[in-house]
Amino acid sequence: TTRACHVDLVYTKADGTKAMNDVYFYRGIEVQRSYTKVKNVQHYITGEISVNEQLSGMLGPAYNGFFGASYANEVTFEGCILTGRRCYNKAASGLTGGTMGSYDFRAGRVNKIVLKNCVQSNFFVTFDENNNVIPAKEDTPGMHLSMISIPGTKYQLHWGVGCTDFCKNMEYNGSTLARFDAHMGLYNGKIINSTVNYMAITGGGKMIIENTRWFAAKPDYNANSLIHLREDYASIWDGDISVKNCTAYVYTEDTEGNPIDTWLFMHAYSNWYYGYRSRFPSIEIDNLKYYNIKTKEPLPAGYEIQLCGGSIKDEPALHLEKTLYKHPIFADVDADGDGFVDGTKIPFDDVISRGGITDESSNVNLNPIVPPEYIKITNNKGILGGYVYAVPNTANLGVSDGGFLGKTVFSSENEEYVGTDFVGEDTKTFKFFNP
Repeated sequence: TTRACHVDLVYTKADGTKAMNDVYFYRGIEVQRSYTKVKNVQHYITGEISVNEQLSGMLGPAYNGFFGASYANEVTFEGCILTGRRCYNKAASGLTGGTMGSYDFRAGRVNKIVLKNCVQSNFFVTFDENNNVIPAKEDTPGMHLSMISIPGTKYQLHWGVGCTDFCKNMEYNGSTLARFDAHMGLYNGKIINSTVNYMAITGGGKMIIENTRWFAAKPDYNANSLIHLREDYASIWDGDISVKNCTAYVYTEDTEGNPIDTWLFMHAYSNWYYGYRSRFPSIEIDNLKYYNIKTKEPLPAGYEIQLCGGSIKDEPALHLEKTLYKHPIFADVDADGDGFVDGTKIPFDDVISRGGITDESSNVNLNPIVPPEYIKITNNKGILGGYVYAVPNTANLGVSDGGFLGKTVFSSENEEYVGTDFVGEDTKTFKFFNP
């Protein structure tokens, strides 16, 4: 059991403004030996800053993970209990700069990293009369998922349990864990016979999701999308994704009770060179069922699942050499010493920011996205009947080649369409619409 640090990181400077000490703790087991199994280790946490203390302005430190592995081959954590840590939003303490996220599992540069039969002790939670967080079971009255926002606020309660960087062949098997998260290029992933709350990936190869329950983390685009392609790494998955015999629990309303879309992909486009060619994955979905996350009722026949959000509409030429709307963003450097930001005619001395400069005189595409080869939906039966997958008609967006999805094959057992210019046709699985 880890006794968490209870020190408030927020302090007041001489000028009266608030600031914080940026602290990450490294405490736990770090595996750096290949062919290692860590079995039946149970990790719990006590003494974290409470919800009421956080809402009063306290902000606790972040932890880098109790279970860790790096620079190794074939590392397995089996039968272990992990505990999700609190997420501290700096805005709740009068600061700017987002959130302080903590992990209980972290891996970097590992080939074959497996979490087998592992359970998160606080995957489900409740609150007592004093707003204390209590681990719960799925059938506990008043149960919440651990990654929800603190009731009555916009501040996230727990961060996801884990993350990885530069890993290969990462697998959750028979586990119940919040957050399957791959920063910095996962190659090949599996989620088998598991329950997960939120999933965000970047990388390539084969991503296999089978016999798994997936819970949306929040009622917004990032978290109500089954596959969140991380926008900070160009929303790339260079390969194929397979989803088979799975169940998705999604939000149908936002926090104010207004209808909200459900998306298959969270995808973002930025006209910035990330150092590699960006690709949109191909996906095959076989027997995916959707439920309302609040009522646990199955979604009705004909319920629309959106392919993705506005990235394709906002920049119809995201796959071409020249964009229509999104101007390129160049790094703020003058490596050749000619007095201009490299790649532009923008005087380097005029640049104030060092976070990238937009050249509004140019439409060169620094980040052309390779479109998906196929979107395949089979056994689309649901519980009450099949769903409709809504696809924007990219042929209607002012790009002559049929647009981003102009050569993508959309298919089911009895249908096949190439491209998206089928608005108004009587399709059973897909709805092609003019955005």
